Amino acid sequence: MNFRKLRKQKQLTQPELAEKIGVTQATISAWETGNAVGNDKKVNSLKRELRLPFYYRIIEK
Repeated sequence: MNFRKLRKQKQLTQPELAEKIGVTQATISAWETGNAVGNDKKVNSLKRELRLPFYYRIIEK
């Protein structure tokens, strides 16, 4: 399942998720389209917010 589907499944908008993990809405958009890769700290925050296991790969490098 891709990142956008996971976010929508949790009923979060890009701005809501961005605020929760401390990034901009543009960053969330870039991650979803594959135009950027998050640092480990932010990706781990994202996984916690979406309640995913640590080993789950959201963003491919």
